[in-house]
Amino acid sequence: MTKIGLIIILLVVVFLFLRSVFRTKNLPLASPLGVPPFASPEQTDFQKFVERIWYNGDIRGE
Repeated sequence: MTKIGLIIILLVVVFLFLRSVFRTKNLPLASPLGVPPFASPEQTDFQKFVERIWYNGDIRGE
């Protein structure tokens, strides 16, 4: 395999891992109610950042 192929596989694995970290058992990732799966009063800045990108594709902020 080439180095580019290995990098792509690594990025996919990291993406799937991060997605599973923020998934909860009772809410699917693409919630029809628009409720983030990890919404909590003590949400970290990183979780808010990931939520914004995941749902809105917006990296600039609000």
